[in-house]
Amino acid sequence: MQKQKHIINKLNLLGEKGEPFVFIVDFEGDTPHIFHPDEAEKILWKTPKSSNYKKYDINKQISEWSIKPVSFQKYQRGFKIIQNHIHNGDTYLLNFTQPTKIKTNLNLEEIFYLSSANYKIYLKNTFVCFSPETFVKIDNGKISSYPMKGTIDATIENAKEVILSDSKELAEHNTIVDLIRNDLSLVAENVKVEKFRYLERIKTNRQDLWQVSSKITGVLPENYAENIGDIIYTMLPAGSVSGAPKKKTVEIIRNTENYTRGFYTGIFCYFDGKNLDSCVLIRYIENQNGQLIYKSGGGITFKSKVEPEYDEMLKKIYIPISVHNLNSNKKLVETIKCEHGRLLNLSWHNLRLNGTRKKCIGLNDKIDLGEIITVPENCKKGIFRCRVVYSETINTVEFIPHKYRKIESLKLIEDNNIDYQFKYSNRKNINNLFEKRGDCDDILIVKNGCITDSSTANCIFYDGQKWWTPDTPLLPGTQRARLISDAKVSVCRITVESISKYKKVGLINAMWSFENMPVIEIENIHFNSLVIKQ
Repeated sequence: MQKQKHIINKLNLLGEKGEPFVFIVDFEGDTPHIFHPDEAEKILWKTPKSSNYKKYDINKQISEWSIKPVSFQKYQRGFKIIQNHIHNGDTYLLNFTQPTKIKTNLNLEEIFYLSSANYKIYLKNTFVCFSPETFVKIDNGKISSYPMKGTIDATIENAKEVILSDSKELAEHNTIVDLIRNDLSLVAENVKVEKFRYLERIKTNRQDLWQVSSKITGVLPENYAENIGDIIYTMLPAGSVSGAPKKKTVEIIRNTENYTRGFYTGIFCYFDGKNLDSCVLIRYIENQNGQLIYKSGGGITFKSKVEPEYDEMLKKIYIPISVHNLNSNKKLVETIKCEHGRLLNLSWHNLRLNGTRKKCIGLNDKIDLGEIITVPENCKKGIFRCRVVYSETINTVEFIPHKYRKIESLKLIEDNNIDYQFKYSNRKNINNLFEKRGDCDDILIVKNGCITDSSTANCIFYDGQKWWTPDTPLLPGTQRARLISDAKVSVCRITVESISKYKKVGLINAMWSFENMPVIEIENIHFNSLVIKQ
């Protein structure tokens, strides 16, 4: 407390003198740093209106990106502890975060220069942060805060409507807005919510996201500058990354997360002598003795389900860098199964990748993925999806931990105009069809009366003696090509009307082999509802 009081007094003195400063502090408020804004040899920073560095062109792209998060089982243990506290009334919203090991070809400084965000901070050799979230702004005595709660994949059909109508997300956002309104009321008057739940789109190296925010404002006293340190510390830690009630929730966080957040979820401030801009240190990568650690998480309420919360934590592990030299609708993708460090079915993946490059781009040179891809050490145990984004050359290689979906039911969805003959990263049309699955787990797409594929896999049908695959796939997969070559599967026309003569349908792709594919028994078909149920 004595150290905090010393820092508060120092900030107040700078505010009283009208001297500019840059300030960062960790989540616990114990490790503060005050810099002169021009100390670029120690810290590089950018806000929407100011920065302390000149633009610097990095002649480099992100070509490697693999992650090793905590296991679902470990996350689930922490989630259950938090739910117990929620049901006991100890907290009603807690921001649960965990560390993830990452590997990339970029260092922290390169990530700083290449990333695009409202706020960017690089503390030399310590961390880089590309934050989309404002903590508070002070502009001529008016203080504003912009809490962010709610994230969704922007490619999902009606994504904006889905996130805004989600009752869990609404409850969580309401709680944070109330918390921030109370925090501002401690330092300001006439506090009000000016904008409630508006959307901002974020572009990343993995996918586009919609993020939900609100704007809350208040009026500070005339002498606010000479109390700038007290204003900052009164509102710490940031409510959006702690929870409510704040004091008890922070105590639960310390006892549940089992790691040190450090500067992650702390704050960064720039004071220009009169006005202040600041951000919450989220979307954050830290250097721990040469190992890069990405820290992420999300808010837990009584309505939260563990699987979506774990997935949301993983979605937030990204760098806001767009892949260069490739139209966003024409990025090509190859997905390879990595099993205990081995890349499977590589010859077939090479065949498809090079065939696609020739047909789409007109290139005859050959790429050998086996020579290009190196499996990171932290991906040599377990099952990973190796996701290769390419055009003329390989743009990015990403390793993603894989969790198999359980498929127990399918729904036939008709679309006579769909075209997906090449494996593009833009799957908007297929995702739109997938959203029509109703209570079923997945879909089978029907085009001109013929069966094509599921949302993510080729399909094969068993007639009691042999396996058959439709001669009308949207995208001929590598697993399908291998099984046809090995004479394990034969090709024929399969129409909606002919499905009834088969007994089972299996789904195959790079991750689902013939041996581990989901198999659904066919019991009945209704053309009007077009449902196949197990």
